[in-house]
Amino acid sequence: MISGAGGSDQGGDDGAAAGRRIVDRSKLPARHAKQRRHVPDHVPDEVLTLLASGVSEQTIVALGRRLRLNRAASLTADNITTFRWKILDRRPVPAVVRSLQTESIVLAAQPNYTYQLGQEADAARPPNHGRSGRTRLSLNGSKPSISPEASGVDRDGRLRR
Repeated sequence: MISGAGGSDQGGDDGAAAGRRIVDRSKLPARHAKQRRHVPDHVPDEVLTLLASGVSEQTIVALGRRLRLNRAASLTADNITTFRWKILDRRPVPAVVRSLQTESIVLAAQPNYTYQLGQEADAARPPNHGRSGRTRLSLNGSKPSISPEASGVDRDGRLRR
């Protein structure tokens, strides 16, 4: 005799041991093969914008004040300036990006994405290199840099292949 969920199996016809509990699988919580901690694909409180380099400093400051953003860094190349902004309140990044995209002086706006190196790249990396696996563009002052893991250049200056 087999009863509902949580019941007992008293018969031996189907190979179940006498007295073994039978559980209705539909009542069990689903298990995931791998439960990983979610790693965001962008820095939670930062956005990047592209502005034409002819925009005045006063206009840029007004933009930051109006949208509650703090300019963290900038880089100018080919008459276009990339700005990294910190969001001063807890607004979600997509909402801030949408606000920036409505501004006439903003050529482009996006989250400050982070990138993770693949497993093959991790295996090819020398053992003394950083193990973070994350690549981040740093726009500090006048020296933009990319973490050593992403640059393709070893610490001694030789190009990795």
